[in-house]
Amino acid sequence: MMLVEETVMKETLWGNLPSEILERVLAFLPVDSLIRMRCVQRRWNELIANSHSFAKHHANYSPHSPWFMLFTRQMSRFLAYDINCNKWHQVSVPGTPFVPNQLPLSTDSGLVCYRRRYVAHKRQLQEPIDLLVCNPLTGSSRQLPSLNAMKIEVLGMVCDLEADGAAYRIFTVANVSTLVGGSCDYEVILYDSVTNQWATECSFQSDETWVPRPAIWFQGSFCFLSQSETFYTLQFYDMQQQMWIKHATKREQFFFHNDPFLMECQGRLFIVGDTLQICFQILELVEEEAEAEETHRSRKWVKFDVMPRSLYLDYFENANVIVAGNGNFIFFQTQGCERTLMYNIPHKSWQWTSDSGVVSQGSPYAGLMFQPRIGAVA
Repeated sequence: MMLVEETVMKETLWGNLPSEILERVLAFLPVDSLIRMRCVQRRWNELIANSHSFAKHHANYSPHSPWFMLFTRQMSRFLAYDINCNKWHQVSVPGTPFVPNQLPLSTDSGLVCYRRRYVAHKRQLQEPIDLLVCNPLTGSSRQLPSLNAMKIEVLGMVCDLEADGAAYRIFTVANVSTLVGGSCDYEVILYDSVTNQWATECSFQSDETWVPRPAIWFQGSFCFLSQSETFYTLQFYDMQQQMWIKHATKREQFFFHNDPFLMECQGRLFIVGDTLQICFQILELVEEEAEAEETHRSRKWVKFDVMPRSLYLDYFENANVIVAGNGNFIFFQTQGCERTLMYNIPHKSWQWTSDSGVVSQGSPYAGLMFQPRIGAVA
C-alpha cells in the first residue's frame, strides 16, 4: 500500500498566486470582507482598489445587497448596516475624509453625492454650490464643477452600469431667482460625468415648495415630491424625452404631520410618513383598472401597511425620524436609539437590527440606501 504524504498549504502560496487566479478567488467575497483584506497586504489592497478586471469579477460573483448608511456630525466616517450578515460596518473614505456638516444628497450603484461644504444663501444672491461624488469603499472621488444657483431644491443621481462604472448623471431642480408674489424661477440642470459639465435642460416658474428628499430613479425617470396648500404632487421627469408627468393627490388623503419619504423598492414606488392619526403609514402607488377606451391607466396611492402603534409610541412619537428604503426593506432610525427598525416588505413584518453604536458616536442627521460596488468610479 502506498502512503500519500499529507501536505500543508504554505502561507507563501497565497502571496505567489498569479493575479488572474487571485482576482477570481477574492471576487466571491462580500464587500465587508474585502474592506478588512485591504488592510492585510499591500498587493491585495492594490488589486481590490485599482484592478478593473477584479471589479468586473466581483460585480458578477459576489453577493450584493443594499446597505443602510447613517451619517453623524461627530464622525469622520459613516455607519453602514449590511442586511446579509445583520452587522454594522464603520466605513472610512480612503483619501477623502468627510468634513463636518457634510450633507449627503443622493447615492446610486456604489457612489455618493454630497455637498462638501455648507453654502449660506442670501436672497437674490447666487453663490456657487460645490458638490463632490465619491466611492467610499475605494476613495475614488471627483469634485464637480460649481453649480451657479441660489439653492438646489431636488437632486438625484443614476449610474450607467453598462459603462464599466465610469458614467453617471446627476439631476437637479435649481432655484435661480425669486419673483414678486412668492413664485420662483427654476431650472432643470443635469450633470454628465463623461463631459464633466452641467447643462440646463429646461426652465419653469412655480409657487410650489419641494419636499427635501432625494429624487428617485424609477422606470427611466427621476421622481420626487412637491407640495402646495392643497396637494402633494408626485413629479416624474423623463430625461430622454425631456417630458414631465405629474400625479397630484389632495393633502387630506395623507394627513402627513411631517414631510414624507419617497422610495423605490423592487420596482415599486412607496411613500412613508407619520400621520395625524399618530402612526407611520406606508402607501404604494398602484395602477387602477383601465376602461376599454382608455389608453393610459391612472395611478393612485393605496395603504400598504401601518407601523404598530406600540412601536410608534415607544420609539418614534415626537422624534426626528430618518426613513430610507430599497430592495425588500424600509429602515426607520431615531436620534436616540442604538438600533434601527427594519420593515420587511414581502413579509410585512417588523424587526430590529443589531446595535449600531451610533448614539455614542454622535446623533445621526442623515440616512441613505447604498449599493456597495468596488468598481464604481467617480
